[in-house]
Amino acid sequence: MARKTKEEALRTKQKLLDSALEIMSERTYASISMTEIAERIGYSKGAIYWHFRNKHDILISLVGYVCTRYEQELEKIAKGEGLNGLRHYFMEKLSMPLHNATFIKLHKLLNHRSEWPRDVDEKVIDMLVERTSRERGAIENLFRRMQKEGKIKESINVNEAAGLISAILHGIFIFQFEDNYYKMDFSKHVNTIIDAFEKELSPVK
Repeated sequence: MARKTKEEALRTKQKLLDSALEIMSERTYASISMTEIAERIGYSKGAIYWHFRNKHDILISLVGYVCTRYEQELEKIAKGEGLNGLRHYFMEKLSMPLHNATFIKLHKLLNHRSEWPRDVDEKVIDMLVERTSRERGAIENLFRRMQKEGKIKESINVNEAAGLISAILHGIFIFQFEDNYYKMDFSKHVNTIIDAFEKELSPVK
């Protein structure tokens, strides 16, 4: 019985976070109330305060929730032969700004950062920076493994190589949210970028 109650509580919390993301991506931060977030999905004011202390707590939990949902994607980097896992990971990531409703709403939410309390804004940025750092770390671990296997030149600084490819592809990821000029799905061109890196990283035969 206790297990069922815990599972129900987790489902309720996730529904509240989904409701919060929906509303906070549409409206200004100051105009949103805790009650509204709960009532949109048929819950009471007491239900939302059971899970969250205030609106700031919801916002921080929301960003953490979204990041956690896609944390497992990082595991794909190390899967597959050579750089295939990396290719698959960034193909999916670069398609998110165009096709993933959750990420599109999260970006709209982040556009309201100027309205957030400073401590909340700093906390959220720390969380996003941490996730980007974990991405770079996963790429670096892949490169180190491939270097030990003789698939990457010994002269390559894998730390810098991982930072460079992460910066380029993460930059394109951010750019796609604001792309009103090129109107391209850059996920279709990941192989071109990875192929160029692979050519430079591979040992000279």
